[in-house]
Amino acid sequence: MSVKQNYFYSLLNTISGLLFPIITFPYVARILMADGIGQVNFYLSIINYISMFAGLGIPTYAIREIARVKTDVKVMNQVAVEILLLHTFLTLLGYIVVGVVALTVAQVQVNLPLFLILSTNLFFITIGCEWFYQGIEDFKYITIRGLIVKMLSVALLFVLVKDRSDLFYYGIYSVVGVVGGNIFNAFRLRKYIKFRLLELKELRPMRHLIPALRIFLLNVVASIYLQLDTVMLGFLKGNEAVGYYTGAIKLTKMLMGVTSSLCVVLLPRLSNLAVGNEREEFDRLLKKALDYVIAIAAPMSMGLVIMAPTLVYLFCGEGYVPSISTMQITAPIILFISISYVLVQSIFSLGKENITIITGIVGAFTNVAINFMLIPHWAQDGAAIGTLLAEFSVMIAYLFIIRRFSIISIFTRHTALCLFAVAIMGTCLWGVSLWKFSHTLNLFVMPLVGGAVYATVLGFAKEPLLLDVCRMVKQRIRIK
Repeated sequence: MSVKQNYFYSLLNTISGLLFPIITFPYVARILMADGIGQVNFYLSIINYISMFAGLGIPTYAIREIARVKTDVKVMNQVAVEILLLHTFLTLLGYIVVGVVALTVAQVQVNLPLFLILSTNLFFITIGCEWFYQGIEDFKYITIRGLIVKMLSVALLFVLVKDRSDLFYYGIYSVVGVVGGNIFNAFRLRKYIKFRLLELKELRPMRHLIPALRIFLLNVVASIYLQLDTVMLGFLKGNEAVGYYTGAIKLTKMLMGVTSSLCVVLLPRLSNLAVGNEREEFDRLLKKALDYVIAIAAPMSMGLVIMAPTLVYLFCGEGYVPSISTMQITAPIILFISISYVLVQSIFSLGKENITIITGIVGAFTNVAINFMLIPHWAQDGAAIGTLLAEFSVMIAYLFIIRRFSIISIFTRHTALCLFAVAIMGTCLWGVSLWKFSHTLNLFVMPLVGGAVYATVLGFAKEPLLLDVCRMVKQRIRIK
């Protein structure tokens, strides 16, 4: 399956991931309020830390390794089983940590059943072997399975969550909606793993420990600025601040999924090209990916800044007014993280993950330092500023690093045109906002106006990426 087809399925999966929260989050936010949402996300951030240690970098490492050996069934079988055995052992250690946290942390004991149900994330992630299906580039299956599970989980949410006392049921939804589909993965794995080809004496799961550990070290420092903001908010300002921050960052991350879906399909394909020493194709694919994410992420960031009041009122409710400024502060991270994601995939595929640890440390120190200074005074807005500056510093560091391995750069005519078009688009959207339309009308008018202005400016400039898209659309129409 081609990169375009894989990206189509990955994008479809991502779009469904955007649409379902749009349906569910306004409902949940109004029932559970900021305090309830904050408690769930506070517990989830702790579980995510434990999951990160239990995963030990395996998900990313395994995608690359499976992609490299997928043409040799026997070797692929051995590698997959070895990685699964290692992951299972580490997950058992993770549950020991869950037990210690449950017995010793006062904030967790406030709602222990909720914390324990959220901890089942560890189990589902391990048995799901999502990394295997990404490594063999079976994105069609991942997408179809994801759609089915999402629909079932949304139905479960509306049936079970009726008032503020149903926080436990929301916890169940949070687990099922995210990783419940991994049960299907576990059963389907038998289609690919031929146990008759395995010889137990040849299995050496521990040989994957050190390579995965390198990626784990990167994940540790990266998670500090990806998740510690929520943890620090919970401890320093309480659940309400976490709820406001969650309302803002959740919508930001939804939009980020449009570009990150491309990065999901890049790693296995780039890994194959790196093994085959196909540098020209490697650079071509990397350049096209960067052009794409800049063209998409830049206008989304600007649109989010202008539309923040509308989005918060419609999807969170009037009780989340403090989230508006937080969302506007975090909006540019859509662009910063999108660029970083693409560069990270190229670095991982080349087996150079060690150097990205330095980049992660830069972001981690930036985030922690700013959070300690600003959260006590500005609460969720302080955390947003810390995240923004951390992601910007990480992007700059990656841009310097990638110059050692590729001629790729973002300082191109394409980038300049996109930023110019975004500036024009932002000015027009600001003008539209002065008309004081209803929030519901703004939700439809602003994206249409913004998209039309952005595309028109790029069209007049004859931007190559836009022209390529137009040619593809014309070809599809002719075929039909």
